[in-house]
Amino acid sequence: MRWLRILKFVVGGGLLLLILLGIAGVLYERSARSSAIREYPPPGRLVSLGTHALHIDCRGTGSPTVVLESGMDPLGSLSWSLQHDRLASMTRTCAYDRAGIAWSEIGPRPRTGQRIADELAELLRRAGESGPIVLVAQSMGGPYARIFAGKHPGDIAGIVLVETSHPEQFDRLPMADNFSPPPRLFIRAVPLLRKVGIMRHVMTGELRYPALPADKQEALLAVSAGSIATVISEFGEIKQTLQQAQEVRTFGDVPLLVLSVGDPPDASKIANFEQEQADAEFVIWVELQRELAELSSRGRLQQIPDSTHYMQFSQPDAVVDAVQTVLEEIRVES
Repeated sequence: MRWLRILKFVVGGGLLLLILLGIAGVLYERSARSSAIREYPPPGRLVSLGTHALHIDCRGTGSPTVVLESGMDPLGSLSWSLQHDRLASMTRTCAYDRAGIAWSEIGPRPRTGQRIADELAELLRRAGESGPIVLVAQSMGGPYARIFAGKHPGDIAGIVLVETSHPEQFDRLPMADNFSPPPRLFIRAVPLLRKVGIMRHVMTGELRYPALPADKQEALLAVSAGSIATVISEFGEIKQTLQQAQEVRTFGDVPLLVLSVGDPPDASKIANFEQEQADAEFVIWVELQRELAELSSRGRLQQIPDSTHYMQFSQPDAVVDAVQTVLEEIRVES
């Protein structure tokens, strides 16, 4: 049975090659990440949660503490590069990286909103950053913040939502009719692809944000290479996260300011999209944002002209002004 021996040799050799390639990939990823962190060390500190460590960057003094929650992207704490120091001149201000983003270590799965909110609460506790806090969130950071506020209402002094997601957006926005999260098999494979270094070279265009200062952009390209794997893992749980956020029906009477774009998007910049559709989407989006403002009896919606979904880049002053407004409202009462 010579052919059986040949077959066993070929299969065994192939498996051995795959194992060797996997080991080489793991060593490459560890070396590349270690090199990136040496060149661009974390501006804050790593705080262990037991299973993994998260990066938190707190600056300034004062109360209440502002906590910045980024959207579902690889930016993490760098998302707030244009606001962090300005807010820190007003009060204690903390930006952080969710597990697997930028300087933070990879955390356990699934990456649902409940887990992310629990990790933030534990991070603040272990970092010694006590409440009350003003939560500032952008995009999908909004549902994460909403879940956190529902679980820790006594720790919330105020909330600022910047172009944040609504639990019903995929049901009510026409453009989202065909939305579906990535296949579960792909979601399960992503962490392995990251460990062997493949995700370091996937979707690198997602790491380029022209509005970032040059030094922050260089740091993002270095330390967030591979973070897209975590973004995909979070995206795979987006429907469950939005359902969890939907269960939080009210913020009570805390000061709440919701920032939304002031103009419909330019359909000429969206493939296969007509301006009439863009206008219709805009009307629904503003209504969704208005509903978010109604989560608090003291909630308000403010539309910002000439802004984009990444308002922290397109209109950084508007975000700073909104946080300052909420801070002043809180301090008048204390």
